Amino acid sequence: MNLKAFLFKIVLPLIVVCLVLVAAFAFYLDRRWGRDSSFGLEVSKDGQLVAIFHAHRPVFEKLQQMAAEDVRHGWYLGISETNKMNESRLQEYKQLASEIHAGLDVTMDGYGDGMRFIFAGGGTSAVGPGWVKGIEYVPESHETNGAIYGNEEMNGTNNQQWQGVVSTNLDNAQTLPANVYLRPIESNWFIFYQRSD
Repeated sequence: MNLKAFLFKIVLPLIVVCLVLVAAFAFYLDRRWGRDSSFGLEVSKDGQLVAIFHAHRPVFEKLQQMAAEDVRHGWYLGISETNKMNESRLQEYKQLASEIHAGLDVTMDGYGDGMRFIFAGGGTSAVGPGWVKGIEYVPESHETNGAIYGNEEMNGTNNQQWQGVVSTNLDNAQTLPANVYLRPIESNWFIFYQRSD
């Protein structure tokens, strides 16, 4: 068998099979963790998130109160391992979050009393483009020129920090440019959508 025949009969089919396997694996990853992921939660529409907020408002408020207390101890849920809270407190967070929905991801913003409850998200890699959607608490929030600002404490000083662009509907937020968008629910509580490119 000459070299040309060897390439066409053995090497080329082998390359095609490898490409098909890589494409199938990429498709699997995209379906499992890609753009349509909701962490197993069937929630991504604004109306559903508002209904969940109203149905579990006392739990949301308790979690936010706990976060405000914990940040004063240097404990930041979901931010860093160096300021990790004690195990019993972490279990209390998990138990309360599960009252809202099993598997709910709760994080603090790392600067103050703000926190996020992430219901859906996706993207193809941890450092690449991605998105998240959920409910966010922004302390002492106010709207100025189409943006939401909130009070963040940094080094003992209160600062007004930009939080996101005001939106009236985030059901089709995937069509918006990469940014942070906030839809008011009520006093300091918002539906948020964040996308990075």
